[in-house]
Amino acid sequence: MIRALVWGTPLATCDGIFDEAVENLQIENIDTSQLSIGMHRLFIRAQNSEQTWGKPHKYLFEITEPTIISQAEFFVDNDPGHGNGYTLSPQDNFFDSHEENLTATLDTFDLNHGAHQLFVRSKGSNTGWSQNVLATIMIRQLVADFTSNFISGLPPLTINFSNQSIGDNVTITSWQWDFNNDGIIDSYEENPVFTYSEPGKYTVSLTISDGIYIDKGIFSEKITICNHYEGISFSQTYHDFGNVPHQKQSQPNSFILTNEGNTSHIFQSIKINGHDTDRFVILQDTCSSQPLLISASCLIDVVFKPVTAGKKMLFSFCQAISQFNKLQTYH
Repeated sequence: MIRALVWGTPLATCDGIFDEAVENLQIENIDTSQLSIGMHRLFIRAQNSEQTWGKPHKYLFEITEPTIISQAEFFVDNDPGHGNGYTLSPQDNFFDSHEENLTATLDTFDLNHGAHQLFVRSKGSNTGWSQNVLATIMIRQLVADFTSNFISGLPPLTINFSNQSIGDNVTITSWQWDFNNDGIIDSYEENPVFTYSEPGKYTVSLTISDGIYIDKGIFSEKITICNHYEGISFSQTYHDFGNVPHQKQSQPNSFILTNEGNTSHIFQSIKINGHDTDRFVILQDTCSSQPLLISASCLIDVVFKPVTAGKKMLFSFCQAISQFNKLQTYH
């Protein structure tokens, strides 16, 4: 055999060479767009080395109505079964054609970095599921993280933020800091410094990018700027109790308040509030309901009792202690 034709169109062998009496032929990309719906005949014939054509071989095939896509889905790596993948939606919101432009959002948060297999398939209105279409995607690890030298204090409080973000085989090229959770970027530096002037609780976020991928990290401990009481100083505004064994308690830590002003004060009903109630216990309180005279000091001793084994806890004094605002000043 030296050549073969289908509908007068040359065919190629699978190995690219006509050199055998029997050949495996490639029949693909045949244009059927001008054929009507129904049965048709396909003729194939071959020519030998003596330039003689053999008899045509006839094959029947059918052109059917295009199947309207009614459902489409995708999955990554492991097949969850037909109908259980992630939904793909048409861009125009309607399945009304045998060809659709499909969209979906792929959440890669739980995917390990490296190569993954993405499979796409569709289902016709009167047919079963199609074969899976495979693509390879690459997940690159990009994790935003940071630390700060303070988590609470009196205003104005200047805090140094240290970028601890990591990128696996990528170079982080941008840092976007939002220090007060208002959606406005406050700094583009890698390790910025920011001053808080007003009391309150602030959530800090860092968004990083390598120019292609992005990741956002939110500080696990809110920044707390304590109310400023004229003349009142704190020995510390927070304390790291470290890891404390389950069913044990930490060593007491003393928070000392000193009246450095020129008037006396009374703090009313100081107590631990919020979700910390079952984890922190006040052992001693010499500040509540009695005058804090000029140049005098009082203390509050706090211990930490973890509710889970090996719990580590940073205790923000001015965040956990309530009713500091109920302070009476007298002369």
